[in-house]
Amino acid sequence: MKKKLIISAFCLLQLLLSCEKKRDSRFEIVDSTPGYTETLAPLEQDPYRESIKKGWKEVNAYYTYHFTGKINNTYAFDMNLRIIDDRISGYYYYLKYEKPIQIEGEITGNVVFFTEELGNTFEGIFDHNKGEISGYWTNKSTGETFNLNMANPKGKGYPKRSYRVLATEKSPGSDTYYISQIEETDSKNQKRIIPIESQFWETEIVDKFDLYIEDYNFDGYLDLCSFQSLPSKYVYFTYDAANRNYVENAQYSHFDTPPFATNFRKKLLYFRTDFNNKYYSIYQYYQGWLRKIYVAASHVDESDDWAEYYHYVNEEALAITPAAFEAQYGKQVLQVFEAAEEK
Repeated sequence: MKKKLIISAFCLLQLLLSCEKKRDSRFEIVDSTPGYTETLAPLEQDPYRESIKKGWKEVNAYYTYHFTGKINNTYAFDMNLRIIDDRISGYYYYLKYEKPIQIEGEITGNVVFFTEELGNTFEGIFDHNKGEISGYWTNKSTGETFNLNMANPKGKGYPKRSYRVLATEKSPGSDTYYISQIEETDSKNQKRIIPIESQFWETEIVDKFDLYIEDYNFDGYLDLCSFQSLPSKYVYFTYDAANRNYVENAQYSHFDTPPFATNFRKKLLYFRTDFNNKYYSIYQYYQGWLRKIYVAASHVDESDDWAEYYHYVNEEALAITPAAFEAQYGKQVLQVFEAAEEK
């Protein structure tokens, strides 16, 4: 009798283990609707996860173009034109008034159309190879239309280029990957490989790699910028025209963000200097070097006042009044901060 009980218990255990194995071998979600059963593959076999862990990865390209131009061959202005996919944003200001005016619009092929905050419109053809936009400016109030011409202030082209990055798996089963190189392709399908010395990596849930493209050293050529996770900072690759390649530029390596605005005429870069966007700073590209010239606290709400103004002489912070700062660096320099707060 005792032997039969042992055999029965053993059989029951085998039956339970068999059922458990069956449950482990299938991942079922059963809906209350009759006849509905969905079987899911184990997570590690998901082809989407495998495809984005390694190999070539698409890029979110954030372009900012510098232009100087005239309306009706008379009214001179400078412009920062940002293009993300087919969307246009940015600002411009007339040299006479130096007050930033926000713009928004779109680009279809090479045709640009954007509206300023006052309602006046710009429309033209973007010739990337020449770095020029030619078209018309229309006054919203009167309906008058004037010719419009604007170009890269250094007389260079802004040739069309596309980018992707090479992702390599960090470790088996890891949800992060390293970015080992950037590939640049021009309009003639000629490719350039830009090696990355710094450690770039992101999680696999990010479907595209962010790349910021702007002339950061004001020589007329577009440079590259992207985020490095360890240590947390942005890394800049400035274009070396003499050798026709990109060089990782350590001067910019301590910035937490890309510049939110630039002034190519005075070679200024504007940064939000902390993750809460509470402080702003200005750096000037001067004789091949970046020097800090200004720091200010931003408006957190309407009750807050601006902090004292400073500029830096030989890295020493010296207090300066807003009026004195405008006299030395120009009125538009401070108003860029104010325009950023209004957005």
